[in-house]
Amino acid sequence: MTAKLVVSSPETVSGVVVDAAGCDIGIYVGPGASNAVIEDDTVTGANDHGVLVQDVADVTVRDNRIVHNGVAKKSGLGEDKALTLLGTTGAVVEGNLVSDNVGDGGISVNDDGGSVPSAVPTPGADRPALDNVISGNTVVGNLGGCGIVVSAYNPAGGVIGNEVIDNIVAGTPGVLPPLSPPVTGSIVVAADLPATVASRNTVSGNLVTGSFIAGVIVHSNAPGDRVSGTTIVNNTLAWNDWGHTDGPPTAVGIVVASGSANASTPSVLADTVIAGNRIDHQDIGIWISQAVGTHVGGRGLNHATIPVQWATAP
Repeated sequence: MTAKLVVSSPETVSGVVVDAAGCDIGIYVGPGASNAVIEDDTVTGANDHGVLVQDVADVTVRDNRIVHNGVAKKSGLGEDKALTLLGTTGAVVEGNLVSDNVGDGGISVNDDGGSVPSAVPTPGADRPALDNVISGNTVVGNLGGCGIVVSAYNPAGGVIGNEVIDNIVAGTPGVLPPLSPPVTGSIVVAADLPATVASRNTVSGNLVTGSFIAGVIVHSNAPGDRVSGTTIVNNTLAWNDWGHTDGPPTAVGIVVASGSANASTPSVLADTVIAGNRIDHQDIGIWISQAVGTHVGGRGLNHATIPVQWATAP
């Protein structure tokens, strides 16, 4: 793996234009760089990640323009977003424009360890992603992957206590570019590989429109996974799931579903709180399957044709 700019100490990188053509990563913030600040930079042209932050604490990534990255994406990766936090604690990602990247969507928060989801120079030790904040970003026009993803890949790691708040995530309804995947959009909280954990994550105050998949998705995907205590409140969702990809073959605003609830080692999706979300122009507002202890409140803003549908008994 190559990076155009490597940050390995708690320095501030500000006002820089990073043309990462020919490099796998634009800016790599690695071990030793806790408390670094990446602000007001432009990062473009990387094969994979525009910005990758790995195994550090209290890093700030603020007011950057991360555009036109992912131009030669490595195959077989779980997450190869334009801006990635991997095994970080207390990072703040705020006010960035993440736009027109062509590899695998926008922003991801993942744990580190033996099952490395991203294109990284060196896999780290098992390390969760804890208490990171993704706030006030504009994530639009990114092909391939989801807009913002908080997802677990390592059984000894996990994604815990992260907040996705006040972001704008937009897709392109009905548009499938020739020879390209759609602008997927969406905000996702998930446990992806077996026996992984996503706990106490919050999705609040976001505007999500035009996603190919549902606007907000909470998934417990594999045997032995546990996704619990997710909070989805005060978001605005419209014109999402135009690809009819999750749940029933119709447009859904929010999907909360366990994919392996009937496995020999079942996945668990528990104690999700959904309240105060404005949902417009969706056939089903909230679709829930195999998700115990789900609480749905504040239904007055849910204007979907069918506000809430339980695929299994609540």
